[in-house]
Amino acid sequence: MRQLGLAIALLLAAASMRVEAAHAAPNPEATYQEARSSFLELVRDNKRNRFRHHWTPVISGLDRSAKALPRGQKQCEAWFNGARAHQELSRISSRDDDRDEAIRRFRDMANRCSSSSLADDALYHAASLGRDSAPAAARKDLEQLLARYPKGDMAPKARELLADLGPARKGTAVAAAAPAISTASRAPTSASASAQAPAKVSAPASAQASTATAQASDLPSNAAPSTRSEPSAEPAADVPGAKLPSAADILASLDSRGADAKRPEDIALEVDLAKDQAASKGLDPARMQALQDAVGGEITLSLAAGLKVKRVVIDAGHGGKDTGAIARDGTHEKDLTLAIAKKLKTHLSTLGLEVLLTRDRDVFLSLEERTRFANDKHADLFISIHVNAAANKKATGIETYTLNLNSDRYAMRLAARENATSSRRIGDLELILADLATKANTDDSVRLARLSQDRMTSRLRNKYGASTIRDLGVKQALFFVLVGAKMPAILVETGFLSNPDEAKRLRSDAYQEELARSLADGVRRFIDEREAIARGDTGSQTGVF
Repeated sequence: MRQLGLAIALLLAAASMRVEAAHAAPNPEATYQEARSSFLELVRDNKRNRFRHHWTPVISGLDRSAKALPRGQKQCEAWFNGARAHQELSRISSRDDDRDEAIRRFRDMANRCSSSSLADDALYHAASLGRDSAPAAARKDLEQLLARYPKGDMAPKARELLADLGPARKGTAVAAAAPAISTASRAPTSASASAQAPAKVSAPASAQASTATAQASDLPSNAAPSTRSEPSAEPAADVPGAKLPSAADILASLDSRGADAKRPEDIALEVDLAKDQAASKGLDPARMQALQDAVGGEITLSLAAGLKVKRVVIDAGHGGKDTGAIARDGTHEKDLTLAIAKKLKTHLSTLGLEVLLTRDRDVFLSLEERTRFANDKHADLFISIHVNAAANKKATGIETYTLNLNSDRYAMRLAARENATSSRRIGDLELILADLATKANTDDSVRLARLSQDRMTSRLRNKYGASTIRDLGVKQALFFVLVGAKMPAILVETGFLSNPDEAKRLRSDAYQEELARSLADGVRRFIDEREAIARGDTGSQTGVF
């Protein structure tokens, strides 16, 4: 009997221990990994990440895990990802208070973790976010970044942004920026230091490209806020040609540093498509897989989807010696595109947008110059206006294009005609990389194209008759003028100059006016969607949010 009682007591004690273990404090590292996973899942979920109420628990979870972790690299990663989460929220909401909170968090992380390999990244992000609202404070962040980490991997970008900010103005008040901290605490370690390193691990400036950085940021840093310069309405005739990322440079960099050390912002590519295309092009799929491994998987481009639309660049196709299509009566495409572009500018300006034209008179511009102009002006949208032509004189209709390598035969022929004036010769790999880089705005470009196409065809059909206006839909093709655009970009083929009836309408000032007004309406609807995101309006009639 005594033995039975002892056995029961032992069983009760064991059960009690199991209950206590079940209620024991969770492992801080496991809590952080769970919070980090929730963050990444939200970033990749294009439907959920547009609503504030989904971001609140994610940010709170990262904050709690950061506080629970012991001091060291993992805690610094948690603080950094908390700041990144607020950065993405601010990008989607376009709210100043969200942006300012993200700036504060990046500076706080840089101060808490001055010896972390992510400290210079944090200072750069703070400066990038604040460059428009508080340029003096942004300058201070960059100066401190260069003072603390002069050989760090963010130093070149910091110098570039500092130069873009221009000289400091005398008497300019500087908002609170990260205070100067001696770099003496940055203890040296190997450039291949792991993110799982001991609590006191820190990296010298020369080792900023460590695996820890790639694992900690988890997001493409190329999604940092766009920098802006003062716009100019002058044509971009003297702007040097746009330059695509060098495929040789990218692969050489992979060879020299290794995929494990590659940082997301160094590649800035989504590579899901690359593996299939690599095989079809005879490229080494393992090389393409290295790109994907280097950025830690899929790069979700909704990161850039929340930017407020303020500046639009309209490109009037052709010009100068490049006449474009020519009608039977001698009408030149270049003249029609310029007339429509000017009318579109007027209508978009009434929406409170800043609108720039790549050309405002009959001058020749290369395709590369047009894209470069939009990028240099930090446009939020790029719209290229064209007029179609075909051997079949009965061909009619309106169609809108976005950039993609995967084109049907018709789209390829059209792109070949529009690309004819370019001196560009791009190799297969470079085309793939350029296309993937442009996918940072693919979703927005397609949405802009669909809304624009819908409004153009709907309004024009209402006015001129459904049988008169043919809707050719939204398509994709390799238009050089869209290659390298760093913003949502579309090319609109407004009709067929080769069709006598459509050519007559296109020459009509009234038709051009209605066409421009309907296209502007599509842009307005696109902007309304963005504003619905900022408001957190889950009941948007568009059904997108």
